[in-house]
Amino acid sequence: MLTLWLFYVTSDFVATLALGNILGKQIDYSGSSILGDLTALWAPFLLVHLGGPDPITSYSVEDNELWWRHLLGLIVQVFTAGFVFLQSLPNHRLWVPTLFVFVPGLLKYGERTLALRSASMDNFKDKIISDLFSRGDDPQDYSLDLQRQYNRLRLGPDVFPDLSNESSFILEGYHWFEIFKRLMVDMTFSSDILIYSQNRFGDIIPEDAFKLVAIELSFLYDILYTKSVIIHSISGRVVRCCSLISIVAAFIVFHDLDKVKFKPTDITVTYILLAAGLSLEVVAAVLLVISDWTIVSLSKSRCFMNVYLQNSIVWIVNWTFRKGKPRWSRAIRQYNLVAFCLRNKHTLIGRIMSVVKVKNAWDNMRATKMILLPHKMEEMMFEEAKRRAPNVDTYKILLEARSYRGLKALERHGQLENLEWSMKREFDVCIILWHVATDICFYNEYNREYTEHVDMCTEAHVSCLTSNYMLYLLILQPSMTQFGFGKTRFEATCAVIKQILKGERKLDHKKAHEVLQSHHVSVPPVLEPVPPVLEPVPNVNPVLYVNGQNEMGRLVLKDKWICWGRRKGEENEENKKRKDEYKGEENKKREYEKKGKLVLRDGLRLARELQKIQPEIRWQLISETWMEMLGYAAIHCNSYEHAKSLSRGGELLTHFWLLMAHMGVVDEHKIQQYEHKIQPTYDPELF
Repeated sequence: MLTLWLFYVTSDFVATLALGNILGKQIDYSGSSILGDLTALWAPFLLVHLGGPDPITSYSVEDNELWWRHLLGLIVQVFTAGFVFLQSLPNHRLWVPTLFVFVPGLLKYGERTLALRSASMDNFKDKIISDLFSRGDDPQDYSLDLQRQYNRLRLGPDVFPDLSNESSFILEGYHWFEIFKRLMVDMTFSSDILIYSQNRFGDIIPEDAFKLVAIELSFLYDILYTKSVIIHSISGRVVRCCSLISIVAAFIVFHDLDKVKFKPTDITVTYILLAAGLSLEVVAAVLLVISDWTIVSLSKSRCFMNVYLQNSIVWIVNWTFRKGKPRWSRAIRQYNLVAFCLRNKHTLIGRIMSVVKVKNAWDNMRATKMILLPHKMEEMMFEEAKRRAPNVDTYKILLEARSYRGLKALERHGQLENLEWSMKREFDVCIILWHVATDICFYNEYNREYTEHVDMCTEAHVSCLTSNYMLYLLILQPSMTQFGFGKTRFEATCAVIKQILKGERKLDHKKAHEVLQSHHVSVPPVLEPVPPVLEPVPNVNPVLYVNGQNEMGRLVLKDKWICWGRRKGEENEENKKRKDEYKGEENKKREYEKKGKLVLRDGLRLARELQKIQPEIRWQLISETWMEMLGYAAIHCNSYEHAKSLSRGGELLTHFWLLMAHMGVVDEHKIQQYEHKIQPTYDPELF
């Protein structure tokens, strides 16, 4: 991932630098020396390079929003390359191959800019709206379009009885994607479609449900980060043919040229550039043919041969490129609190990282592990989505289903009264203290780390994996879990655990958990600011007017104000000293330590309460609680963050989010009125 990012960041800079170098040489050379210079032919190749490969146009969603910057770069670079091309015109033997390379370079660079523009959120939303209103200007067409899609989905894959199973999945996944891509731009859904989606996904097995979700996300990735939308149009296919033919023609023309006056080194470099350009065009053509988008395009025609073409594409992909591998890595990252504290040792590399100010990133990278998603965990996520699904067509039940984050699991197992206190906290605190409790319960019972064998995964292992994954999201992906001050509380808890384990040597995970359980966590008091206290003034009669004598009243009032002012000044100085002391470094440390000790104390208390429950019920309770917390995080993470995660290979949280959307658990304002059951606070016709 880091290597890909470095190549992506430096590619434009290198190409721009090389193009400027070529331009400088062309300006410095005289007309006679241009005749023996091949660098004029190299400039268009840099345009091809700037166009980028088809599978990647942007590295993040933010790059799409800067498409206008790429447009400006396109204008400048094309002008520079065009100027270099004009300088080569005195050499009549080079202008033909240069033109053949210049045309595909211009087309590919323009293609990339157009792809970035179409993937920006504003244009993405405009495209969806324009598709919905493509049949007319009447606002009723929106509902009619949704109804047409609903009727098409009701037919399902039975429309194509001769298709292979994989092709059916791709086609159905594409149709669902065409509907649920509205999640990205906050547009409404038809209640009929959501009800059908809920029934459809509720009737299939978890493996097939997650497979459909993965296909939908792959189409979304193609739209946001690749040129798929552009190249799979009619104009895109024409551009591909023109680019391939132009590169082949340039190769042939250059090969037939008399190259006596050219330097052997320049000739070799030119052949390498031509061969590389030709290879890239061939690869692009192959990827164009075997893409899922091609299968979707073939399905739009009912020609008999298209069925065999679709099956052939699926077979080629499965046996050459994919080789039985899933569409996404199924890798979930793990981040353990105690493991992080044990790894944080003062090594030479650690000291070097501290000097260069990247110690925190280095520790986080070393503490993060990758584990394959167990099938048991996939099944439990599917069951959790189904538990939230019933009767979500009722407004109050939908709101309740979106708010589950552990209390329902406690209620089902009769532990709501005993453990409700652990859920009546901020969500980030719940994650940390349940992580501590789950870790202690697991190591006390299994006396080893969680298994990595995906086929022998129990509820205890699922609980541990989910716990570590949620902590990873809280610490390393805070934008996906925007709840409270999770990182601050995590660091405070880490500081307390490190202090507890500081005197121990050669600790493993089991021994570290034993030390934590045996340690009594006491929360230190924090000095609070003392409010000013007004005491009665001695020797002063509080009665201002005695027997109606106003003069005496004035004297008493004057004396009282003098005494009160003197005492007020003394109290202000004393309070100022106390406030300064309260704001001092010592009290800041106490407050920081108090936050960590409170979380650790409650986590140890929760672990003791959980260990009183029978093991079978205990792990069922813990696993279902973590599933509710995972679902809560997935639902309340905004769609923009889910889209950003696709550039990193996709997060399990994103798959869970889309699965629950198919079950009907979406934002209440994104659903059209359910036959008067849901009462939206907006006009459905205005989206």
